[in-house]
Amino acid sequence: AIAAHIDQIKSGSANLQIAIATFYLNVTISQTLSVAKSECCRIVTEGVVELLKWAIDLEACYRAIQAIGNLTTTPFGQETVAIVVSVDYVMDKIRELTNTPQSGVYAKLNSAGSALLATF
Repeated sequence: AIAAHIDQIKSGSANLQIAIATFYLNVTISQTLSVAKSECCRIVTEGVVELLKWAIDLEACYRAIQAIGNLTTTPFGQETVAIVVSVDYVMDKIRELTNTPQSGVYAKLNSAGSALLATF
């Protein structure tokens, strides 16, 4: 599966980070349309968590947070939450991104992060 190949990537340019985050975000959108599958949600959650371990581009991080948020709205949302909160580094990163005031277009990161943390 493509997710297994993507999970092997541990660094890359801003464009690569955004591309990976966009891939996961697009998959999560399909999971919110009443076709959610437990295994797909788990694989995507694990992939997004792996991405957040190394991604530094703000747009990529925003899309990753949006992807996690989408998954929390599926019937498997509690599984998503459990996976994310089990990784302290990722939780700390989400909190830091949320609590660091962002300006301009990246102010959306603060509101998306706040909404996500409220679901945890």
